[in-house]
Amino acid sequence: CNGPARSIYTLVVDAILTAPGMPHELETRIVDGRVQRVYKNAWPSLRAFWLWACGEHRHKEYIVYENSRVTYSDALTRSAKIAGLLQDTYGIAKGDVVSIISRNTCDYLLTFWALHLLGAVPALVNASVIHSL
Repeated sequence: CNGPARSIYTLVVDAILTAPGMPHELETRIVDGRVQRVYKNAWPSLRAFWLWACGEHRHKEYIVYENSRVTYSDALTRSAKIAGLLQDTYGIAKGDVVSIISRNTCDYLLTFWALHLLGAVPALVNASVIHSL
């Protein structure tokens, strides 16, 4: 299956964005024994990206939800506390898959990052789906 037909415009834009020297440059690598096209400059993990973003933008607003505002620095601190709770209370560890069933709130996002800090894998469940089950 090759997927849907793509316009010439899309093909040209893709070629420009993934060209050598561009931030989204593609290269060929063997991943799990299979040849794959991957991003050459990709972060090694979402955790690594999160830690970089929190350092780079520490004083900027990261979450704006209703009347609350959370900076990157505050989000990192709060997600680290949640990670500690998840680890100490529930024994969550690297490689564990943990479902998050919630509305899109600050705590939902902070729990997502807490799981990445632990090396766990968040399994995101749309809370509205629960009502239809």
